[in-house]
Amino acid sequence: IKDGVHTADHPVLVLDAKKIIDTEDPLQTIKHTLREAGLHDRVPEIVVINKIDLIDQRQILPIISILTTEIFPRDTTDCIP
Repeated sequence: IKDGVHTADHPVLVLDAKKIIDTEDPLQTIKHTLREAGLHDRVPEIVVINKIDLIDQRQILPIISILTTEIFPRDTTDCIP
């Protein structure tokens, strides 16, 4: 999977909302996920936030906020819950 990240025309990152919310530091959890996926040096075009049905709906906006202000502050990434 890491090899495909660098050759993909349109990289998509899928994040597990439950795993992010269940951690002490969601920002660091997302950064770790990016490193694991090989995306720490490439911005995905789309970030899909998966499993939102497993968390309190009020927790979705903070995840999107972290993604759009701290991780991918440019307009090149769309976040889809």
